[in-house]
Amino acid sequence: MQKKGVDISEHNGSVDFQALKNAGVQFAILRLGYGSDYVSQDDSRFSENVRKAETAGMPWGAYLYSYAGEQWKTAEKVRFIMSDFYTDQPDGIIGNEDCGQMSAWYVFSAMGFYPVNPVSGKYEIGTPLFPEMKLHLANGKTFTVLAPKVSKENIYIQSIKVDGQPYDKTYLTHEQIMSGATVEFEMGDIPRLAGVEFEEQTQ
Repeated sequence: MQKKGVDISEHNGSVDFQALKNAGVQFAILRLGYGSDYVSQDDSRFSENVRKAETAGMPWGAYLYSYAGEQWKTAEKVRFIMSDFYTDQPDGIIGNEDCGQMSAWYVFSAMGFYPVNPVSGKYEIGTPLFPEMKLHLANGKTFTVLAPKVSKENIYIQSIKVDGQPYDKTYLTHEQIMSGATVEFEMGDIPRLAGVEFEEQTQ
């Protein structure tokens, strides 16, 4: 399959995710028109009854729905992974812990965001697990996440405020965290598109 000068080859009738990764997955989804392909392929991955050992790519992959314009699916899949693939049993961490990576994914996701591309300085918003969370930073400031209505059912973000002001992006920045910002998530049980046009994430 060839689109706009980048070779995304067919792989067993599905999107070749290694090719997407090599091309820059965010760029490929946003700028090369692979949003619908990605959503369709990832939906099938999450719906299959697969073994935990075969799903090591699922945690970070759940956050890519936002790049395809469907943040609510990120929230849905992130909560699904946290609930179903992390337990207190001997095999309670999904896939290979890889020096703490899988545990770090859970900690970030519980706060409501995750650095899909760490060097970008952006943290993709998922769904918070707790009504309130505080990070006491080394610079003496405190970063706060509030989601008073979050529950097992209320996993979808309805609106966002940062420092009391409406916020229309699907990510938080490292600068916001380090400045001690307060992020407020209005949660609900109805899927809703959260954030602005997703092309903004490449700016």
